[in-house]
Amino acid sequence: MSKLILLLTKHRNKILDITILLFIFAYISEALGIHLIFTKTIPAGGDMASHFATASYLKNTLLPQKQLIGWNPGNYCGFPMFQHYFPLPFILITGLSYIMPIEISFKLVSVLGIFLLPLVVYFAMRLLGQKFPTPAIAAVFSLPFLFAEGNSMWGGNILSNLAGEFAYQISFALSILFMASLFKNIFSLKNSVANGILLGLIGITHGIGLVFAVTCGLFFLTWPQGIGKRIFYLVKTYCLGIGFMAFWFLPFISESKWSTEYTPYWHISSFQEAFPPILWPYLAIVAIGTLAVIMLQIFKLFSTKHLHLNNSFLPLACLWSGIIITTTLYMTDWGLNISGIRFFPYIEFLPMVIAAIYTGNLTRRLHNIPLLLLIVCLATCIWVSNHSKQVSAWSEWNYSGMEAKNGWGTFKKINNFLKGNESDPRIAYEHSVKYNQFGTPRAFETLPYFSGRSTIEGLYLESSITSPFALYLQSEISLSVSHPLPQHDYTSVNLKNAIHHFRIFNVSHFIATSKKVKRQACSNPDLILIAILEDLEIYKVKSSRTGYVEPLIYQPVLTDIDNWREISYQWFKNYAPNKPFLLFADKKNSSMEKFLNLPIAVCNNKTTSNIIPGEPPHVQSRLYKDRIDIHTTKPYWPLLLKISYHSKWKCEGAVGPYLSSPSFMIIFPTQKNITVYFSKSKFEYIGLIITFCTILIYLILPIFIPFRHLLS
Repeated sequence: MSKLILLLTKHRNKILDITILLFIFAYISEALGIHLIFTKTIPAGGDMASHFATASYLKNTLLPQKQLIGWNPGNYCGFPMFQHYFPLPFILITGLSYIMPIEISFKLVSVLGIFLLPLVVYFAMRLLGQKFPTPAIAAVFSLPFLFAEGNSMWGGNILSNLAGEFAYQISFALSILFMASLFKNIFSLKNSVANGILLGLIGITHGIGLVFAVTCGLFFLTWPQGIGKRIFYLVKTYCLGIGFMAFWFLPFISESKWSTEYTPYWHISSFQEAFPPILWPYLAIVAIGTLAVIMLQIFKLFSTKHLHLNNSFLPLACLWSGIIITTTLYMTDWGLNISGIRFFPYIEFLPMVIAAIYTGNLTRRLHNIPLLLLIVCLATCIWVSNHSKQVSAWSEWNYSGMEAKNGWGTFKKINNFLKGNESDPRIAYEHSVKYNQFGTPRAFETLPYFSGRSTIEGLYLESSITSPFALYLQSEISLSVSHPLPQHDYTSVNLKNAIHHFRIFNVSHFIATSKKVKRQACSNPDLILIAILEDLEIYKVKSSRTGYVEPLIYQPVLTDIDNWREISYQWFKNYAPNKPFLLFADKKNSSMEKFLNLPIAVCNNKTTSNIIPGEPPHVQSRLYKDRIDIHTTKPYWPLLLKISYHSKWKCEGAVGPYLSSPSFMIIFPTQKNITVYFSKSKFEYIGLIITFCTILIYLILPIFIPFRHLLS
């Protein structure tokens, strides 16, 4: 017994730390209703169902074809999946799905970042040189931040995670660990490889975490002594990180011109909106502690003529630099074309860590530290419980699944009624919060998963150049619209104009829910009511021109590719059936020589409509996931492909494809049978080679160099 007591006494601090961490995990688990994570249901709420469909597509379509980046025809007239979004969380989901149902593996990864943050901040404090009980206090102080309910769209807190920002959440936690690891190792110039790997993992998890991780290195360049060695260490670490993630990062950068800028602006109207009341006691600790430190240093400066900086000063300076850097990024975004509000969670969270350092320093000066630690932990949990009311309800809504919702039966009937595959025409639907009865207002984004049919809208609007046009169509057919792209203007409900756009998009069915839209639909002769399911009406779209490949009636108008987005958007807004399609290309392109007889746009509002002489050819086409097989009876007759343009589309048996209005493709067949396919770019191969070589080097070098030297 005495040996056991001695052992417990010797490891008392570690046991207390583990106990606190386990208590935190239990507290979070209880709030989330952890039993729901292990139910085989499709997650609901916010973006979750759409993310689940992505994970399923990766497992069932892309990976069997040995692809990570591949074409998905289901949303936004097709987009390159994982070309402009972050793959690591979905790779984890897929990997786990081979030993458990994918519904459960998805849920586990979706809450990973929530549980990771307290653990990460605990180890971050140890890396920053903080002694017991500061690391445990920092883990406890992560709870008010996680349970804050000020905003569910910025990222970082549990509500944002449940809204779909779980990739951000994981990256957020890892980036805090990276900053602390950099602090620990940059002065000794050790573990650059480990930090490089960590940076690479952050990069393929979420871009905001990557930007923070890279920019936090600026702190270590603020004093001259030994700066050359630190610069070399940072360059080495960053290059290794880029090397490890080059297989994805290089294609992401090289193809960024074929994405859509998404930079929503959030106006913060009050201090309470920025910093919810649940954070105020900890902000007060920061204010009082910082003021005390400043006053103490001023006193010592006047009394001894020297500053006396203790061991806590440098970690505090590092954390404060993180706040300054993210505040700058939030206010300016440094021209990165990303939403600055995504950096605001760092401005909220880093003060919590600073508060933990002040509290830990104070606690160590008092007697009975274990008791004080337990008091801090219990007091924080009581405070959080009294100021957080939505987390449990949100989690239950999400993880009970779509199958538990009152509208599940109706949703299944709709999908069964519309069932088909990617070769069938698309489905359009009115945007409405009423669809939350199915589990999420974005339920119909999952039509490709549940029905096999493609739809116009989707989750990853940055990933497709068609998203601005899809969202304009949304404003034509919806009483309530989302307006997520502030750089574009929209319109009001107008199904008469929407019919023309339905035909451009190859839409055969339309789902309406509001009374106003239903009235317009019923009075429109081009829409035929074919089903009523609860308060939803499904209409068949009359169309004289159907299919994903259509022979053009009018000669396409050659338009310079510069500023094509604005030109095409205006063309789309004012489209009429007698208007020619615009073909965007560099007029000096040698492949255009055969087609220089095309009319050239001078003023796009008054483009000439030249009918192509002769009878249009008969065209047959079949759309697959990443390929289109076409047969035409007349070579050289231009064909419109109603698929989102991307530079990685190639064709055999035709010249092109060329970017066309609104965001589609035009080809000029040179034979009767044509294949258009989505290919890999040279940057994908280069990126794979760089990643392979980076890994190979660090597998082979230990044979010749001791591993301890390699890590440095």
